[in-house]
Amino acid sequence: MPHNPRISLDAVLAAARDLLETRGAEGVTMREVARRLGVSAPSLYFHVESRDDLLRGVITAGLRELEAGQVAATTAGSPGAALHALADAYLAFASANPALYSLIMGPCPEERMADGEVAAAASAPLLRTVGEIVPPGRVLAISQVFWALVHGFTSLIIAEQFRLGGDPPAAMHEAVDLLLAGLGVVEDPRSR
Repeated sequence: MPHNPRISLDAVLAAARDLLETRGAEGVTMREVARRLGVSAPSLYFHVESRDDLLRGVITAGLRELEAGQVAATTAGSPGAALHALADAYLAFASANPALYSLIMGPCPEERMADGEVAAAASAPLLRTVGEIVPPGRVLAISQVFWALVHGFTSLIIAEQFRLGGDPPAAMHEAVDLLLAGLGVVEDPRSR
C-alpha cells in the first residue's frame, strides 16, 4: 500500500493535539484524527503504530514544548529570578494547553510514556537552576519541592479551585519566595 503524501507525522500529531484540547483524551481516536485530516484511518499507520503511540507522540511533543519554555525561563537572571520565571513558564504552558498538561502530568500507562531522555530534558532547566542554589546532594529533593509547589498551584489554578478570590499566581510567587528564603536566598521581589 503506498504512503499517503497528503499527511505527515506533524500533521497527525497536530490533529491529535487539537482533538485532545477540544474533546479530551477519550476523544482522540484514530478514526477522528483521520477524519480531521481527510484521509482513511489506515493511512495513519504509516506514521504511528497505535493510539497509544499517537498519544505518546503528543506527550513527547508537549514535553519538548514545555522544555523550550523552561529553557527560556532560565535566562531571567539570578537563580531566584529564574525560579520565578520557571514557575510562570510552567503555569503558562498548563494554562494554554490544559488537556495536554493533564495528559503529561496525570497517570500514564507505560505504553504511552515518553522516552526517558525527553522527560529528563524537560526537567533539566529546573535541576540546573536549583543546582546554582544548593549543594549537589540536595538538588533533586529541592527541585521536587519546587515542582510540587508550582504544580499544585498550577493544577488548582487551571481547575479554577481558588474560589475565595485573591491572586493565585501572586500567591504562588509568595510561596516561591518563602522557599527561597528557607534556602537562604533573599532577593528583592521587585527585581523579578
